[in-house]
Amino acid sequence: MSFDEEYLQNKMHWTRPDERIIEWLEGVPTDRALDLGAGEGGNSFWLAQQGWSVTSVDFSPVAVQFIEQHSREKGYSIETEVADALKYKGEGKFDLILLSFMHFSKEERGTLFSRLEKQLEEGGLLVYLGLIKTEEELPPGGLLDEFPSSEKVVEEMKSLPSLVVLNLGDQVRELPIGIAEGTYVAKTASVIVRKERGHVGTI
Repeated sequence: MSFDEEYLQNKMHWTRPDERIIEWLEGVPTDRALDLGAGEGGNSFWLAQQGWSVTSVDFSPVAVQFIEQHSREKGYSIETEVADALKYKGEGKFDLILLSFMHFSKEERGTLFSRLEKQLEEGGLLVYLGLIKTEEELPPGGLLDEFPSSEKVVEEMKSLPSLVVLNLGDQVRELPIGIAEGTYVAKTASVIVRKERGHVGTI
């Protein structure tokens, strides 16, 4: 099933933010935010409510259409774009970048983290959210290194000395199923880092 087909079949749209986003970002001074892999916009909507200037990017045109429709209904001002997260560069720099539940190989993550570090303003925050899976839990065609723990993610970021870890953790949580009503239990990784001042990247 493609992402577009999955979003079209969703019984419970993901319009609520991840609990980690609220925990870590509530009360943080607002500016420009990039929600990369925004899905149906739950994190984007919450950020817009807090006063962030949000750009929502997702590979699925169906998901982006839903963000645009829901934003109109609720009066949110959110810029949207259909794009591949591995190739998206955007314009200018961001004070917050969210990387939400997109699962790439270790090599792809390394390339992506390096680019996102350059897209972050000095003092800006980067948040990684992802699933953790064992060999037995892998989807068809999935690879184990696509679903790392928070400690492995932090280890991969060590090649970028400007990024300072503020918090990390693995949690077993209930997440919305989406294509059916209800929730399921999953192990998740969460990491938040800040770009130290004095490190200016070039895109």
